[in-house]
Amino acid sequence: MKYKQMNEKTFRQSIGLFVLAGILLTLIPSGASAADVLYSIPNNESKLYIVDPLTGLSATPPITITLEGKSIEGGNGLATEPGTGKLWAILSLTGQYGRELVTIDPGTGIATDISDTSEKIATITFDSSGTLFGVTGSEAPALWIINKLDASLTGGTSLENGINGQAISFSPSDNLIYHASGNSPAIFEKFGTSVATIDAIPISGDPYYEVTALVYNPSNTFLAAAGVFPANKNKDRALYRFNASGEVTKIGNLNHLSKGLAFAPAAVDPAGGAIPEFPTVALPIASVIGLMFLFQRRKGK
Repeated sequence: MKYKQMNEKTFRQSIGLFVLAGILLTLIPSGASAADVLYSIPNNESKLYIVDPLTGLSATPPITITLEGKSIEGGNGLATEPGTGKLWAILSLTGQYGRELVTIDPGTGIATDISDTSEKIATITFDSSGTLFGVTGSEAPALWIINKLDASLTGGTSLENGINGQAISFSPSDNLIYHASGNSPAIFEKFGTSVATIDAIPISGDPYYEVTALVYNPSNTFLAAAGVFPANKNKDRALYRFNASGEVTKIGNLNHLSKGLAFAPAAVDPAGGAIPEFPTVALPIASVIGLMFLFQRRKGK
């Protein structure tokens, strides 16, 4: 009898801990991983936004980007370096033709200067090996390799398609770069880093005007910032989900003109606290299973 009571007590304690663990898991943020958030850089202000990938909302005030001795007009690309988690960006500077390659501390907004790319780089992405790629546009889009030490460019392979707006993102699921461009018509395509062949992807689903930023999402899809209506192309922006087959789903409106999206580790602000992330609203499976076990135990009494 004593043995049976001990087993029942142990069982109930185990179920209680199981349920508690499941409930605690609800506090783990969604996104690329438990430690990653979605950053966005606009093309018309020196800010870094944190965006909820499930809604497009920006729940925290944007972080001001500063670059010593320079006046920043806006951003033109954002990417996270694999392995290091370092956030890289392309900035438009007042009085400078070429766009500037920098790294950004997302906790403070302080940018570390690399150099002038000497070209109007419109978008950037990293492949899995850490090679940084950029695209110039809009009349004759071309893919470049960007040197992370001095911002010098090599390559310049023509992309042939698209005119207005350039956005690229590398997909580690198939080791290809995905490219969105244009508005009449808009195009979506993929190619290898050598651009030996370019494969067009038919677009379907929710309509949009022009993609301005693209980032690979670990759910094997892409998140894109895009205009909604031609008449409001400079005002009305939204967050969309693209799958690799070109199906487009609108997620929600953005409160800024994003020109770069990147998943990166959550920063720590100067006060020492972690920058807030967006918690998941789904009840974890662990907690559901725990409750089911507890129900079955009570039912059998």
